Amino acid sequence: MPKATDKTFTDKLHSLWDRKTFKYKRSLLTQGFMLTHYAAEVEYNTEGWLEKNKDPLNDNLTRLLAASHDRYVASLFADCADDDGDSGKGTHSRVKKGLFRTVAQRHKEQLSSLMNQLNATHPHFVRCIIPNHQKRPKRLNNGLVLDQLRCNGVLEGIRIARTGFPNRLPFAEFRQRYEVLTPQMPKGYLDGQKACQLMLQQLDLDTTHYRVGATKVFFRAGVLAELEEQRDTIVRDIITKFQSVARGFLQRRLARKKLYRAEATKIIQRNMRIYLRMTESPWWNLYVKMKPLLGATASASEVKKRDEMIQKMEEKMQAEAAERQRLDEERRRTDAELARVQKTLEAERALALDKDEIFKRLQEREADLTEKLAGALEDQDDLEEQIDELIAAKRKVDEQAEAWRAELEQGAELIQRLEEEKRELKSKLEEMESELERQRNEDIRRRDELETLVQEIKMLKSHLALKERKITEYERQLAKVDKDLDEKLSQTVSLSSRA
Repeated sequence: MPKATDKTFTDKLHSLWDRKTFKYKRSLLTQGFMLTHYAAEVEYNTEGWLEKNKDPLNDNLTRLLAASHDRYVASLFADCADDDGDSGKGTHSRVKKGLFRTVAQRHKEQLSSLMNQLNATHPHFVRCIIPNHQKRPKRLNNGLVLDQLRCNGVLEGIRIARTGFPNRLPFAEFRQRYEVLTPQMPKGYLDGQKACQLMLQQLDLDTTHYRVGATKVFFRAGVLAELEEQRDTIVRDIITKFQSVARGFLQRRLARKKLYRAEATKIIQRNMRIYLRMTESPWWNLYVKMKPLLGATASASEVKKRDEMIQKMEEKMQAEAAERQRLDEERRRTDAELARVQKTLEAERALALDKDEIFKRLQEREADLTEKLAGALEDQDDLEEQIDELIAAKRKVDEQAEAWRAELEQGAELIQRLEEEKRELKSKLEEMESELERQRNEDIRRRDELETLVQEIKMLKSHLALKERKITEYERQLAKVDKDLDEKLSQTVSLSSRA
């Protein structure tokens, strides 16, 4: 520009790109060029190219479209909107921008903005594949799908990815997942890059199959699959060993439990045999009868617990008295603070009256002191706000003092209730002492009865021994009589046989 033509533009493109890249070719039949895309070669005709590029955007048209009621149309021409705050100079610059801004320039700006947005993000592309033209389910046209994959650049992207390092992992993720394959890793903290290099050396991988970057490890296709298989094998072995150890632990614990139960059963059986033998002993029976009479020790321990409880209650009463004294001191301090606040409030009110007199005098002055008068009025408002705050503070102090009075009354009621409980405890203690004395008398009476029972048992034992001796004597005499009868009977039988 400005003396270029379509032919000179085409010749310039040929001189710049022809035979320098395989994606650019001359057009053989028409004036133009061809570019090689993923799908096929696309031919561009340059006739009228420069004239179309000169197509300007009219300023009135862009402003009209920017002021459209359709939000989408207005957003497309938002940068061409009329700025109400601009002067005549601003209007001149806008007209200049609209007159010399061609369609190609606008397309170039939009393309540059789109590329900046894409470079600042991580886009993901979703490609839709049509399986057949009949729109029928479970029908797949292999040629159609292959053409779509080729035209969309999927196959080319796969080829490029396979020639490079398609698989990548951050250092932390690689170490966390595959450190189980390298048990000889040093303990403690290691830098991510250094740790990954040590792991790759211990894994004995070919250096052409991976690259270590600044934050990630890059692998060729298939390397991570092999590492994953090795990891699955090791993890399977670890889980198997863990399961065997866990099962062994559970079985050993079950066996120990069974042994413990068998030993406990033997102990219970032995104790039961001993108990059955002891039930036949008179001393054990005597101990069983005497055991209920030993409850005096339990009553003594109960009395001791009651004494400790009474002591704790007395300590609690002393603490309540100290707390009451503290509340009285706090109330006196609150009353003093309330009096001080009242004095301050009266002083502030007097000061407010003085300010009112000053304001009246200032109102009688000339008009050039109106600004000072306004400042004085603002001071008066601030002072009134302070007075309101002081009144609110006085009200709050009164409420707090009332709350403290209520707390004092509650403390007095609590002390009175504690004194009543103390009296009740003293009466209960006296009753328990009388009961204890009665139990002691009962124990003495039972001891006397026990002694008489022991004497009676001795007498019964002596009578029993005497009876046993008499029974033995009777049995001896009965045996002698039986013997005499047998002899007489034998003599009678012999005499009768002789006769």
